[in-house]
Amino acid sequence: KNYDQMIFNYLKAFSFRPIRVEPLIELAKYYFENQSYDLCYLFARYACTIPIPKHDPALLNVYAYTFERYNILSAVAYYQSDFGLGYQATQKALQARPDLEYLHDNLADYEYELKNKKD
Repeated sequence: KNYDQMIFNYLKAFSFRPIRVEPLIELAKYYFENQSYDLCYLFARYACTIPIPKHDPALLNVYAYTFERYNILSAVAYYQSDFGLGYQATQKALQARPDLEYLHDNLADYEYELKNKKD
């Protein structure tokens, strides 16, 4: 329950291995659950820029790279009115989990917002 220590530990873990997205995803999830959408967006967006490590297969959580980071960005980008990025993140999350109905709903919401933005 020591959240300050938890945050510090995730940031420290990321500083040791900045090619790994897992600490950023955990931070993004924490901030999303606490409705700190700006910080969630910051960590999720950055996590989505990191390529899958090719030379660091040690305990690699492939699911974090193929789904989790995009899933959280899909959720939070709407709160930031970043509909284009949210749309892209949702498409990537759907590539990994096309069975999740809420992602299809997210995609429809983003399509609606992008269409209205152009009008």
